[in-house]
Amino acid sequence: MVETLTIQEREVEARDGRWYSVRVRPYRTEDNKIDGAVISFVDIDALKRGFDQAQAIIATVHGPFVILDADLRVVTANRSFYETFQVSSEETEHQLLFDLGTRQWNIPE
Repeated sequence: MVETLTIQEREVEARDGRWYSVRVRPYRTEDNKIDGAVISFVDIDALKRGFDQAQAIIATVHGPFVILDADLRVVTANRSFYETFQVSSEETEHQLLFDLGTRQWNIPE
């Protein structure tokens, strides 16, 4: 990781149950030598707990339900959606709505 200057980011749970986003950013010196990394911790506990609550609410919806981002990519869906359309979360999440399944939602009009 440090050898290639690749930035790494992970969500971690602390011993007290709070959530943090940890980012490790390697850096080079003026003479182009990799000489260490900057590590940052961002408290994302409220955001993480809000997302978990939203997931719990979505799970209680009986009909197919999907959440899209601003670009119409699937963020997540509920069990009813996956069962009704016989798809998995792996083949659904992060995909454009128009590209799902047999592209039945790709209606340009």
